[in-house]
Amino acid sequence: MLTILASAHAVGREFTEAVPLIDRAVQLDPNSAWAWHHSGWIRNFLNQPDLAIEHFQRSIRISPLDPYNFDAAIGIGIAHFHAERFAESASWVRQGIAEKPSATWAWRIVAAAYANLGRLDEAREALTRLVQAHPGITIAAIKQASMPPSPSFQHALFDGLRTAGLPE
Repeated sequence: MLTILASAHAVGREFTEAVPLIDRAVQLDPNSAWAWHHSGWIRNFLNQPDLAIEHFQRSIRISPLDPYNFDAAIGIGIAHFHAERFAESASWVRQGIAEKPSATWAWRIVAAAYANLGRLDEAREALTRLVQAHPGITIAAIKQASMPPSPSFQHALFDGLRTAGLPE
């Protein structure tokens, strides 16, 4: 119940309320992969990439066959993106997409990560996959999506996507 409540607050960007709830959830049940997983996402939104990675990895260790581990892999990739470890970011997000090919939204992270590395051919290939799955997608549309509020994250994401060729 605490995990659900923390996640609801996080979706509403009420992180002051979400953090103590998710911390209490993992304290009460340290073997809850679901709680650790959600804590990873909350830490990503708070620009705490190393803590996010630690929490996602713990959720995977607790439940190695969990069908949502693709989402944890993408979350780890996004945490690496926060930390400007773009090669690791692209690798983890691609792993998540490989596990769940319908997670096409995540190609935006891969495209931006490769663009930030100067690997433009790979950035454009990832962007092509994103656009094939989401025809007409633009930077403006992505800006409207829920994403971490960190200015440095958004700058790296949007500049990377522009470099890869995504229109405004």
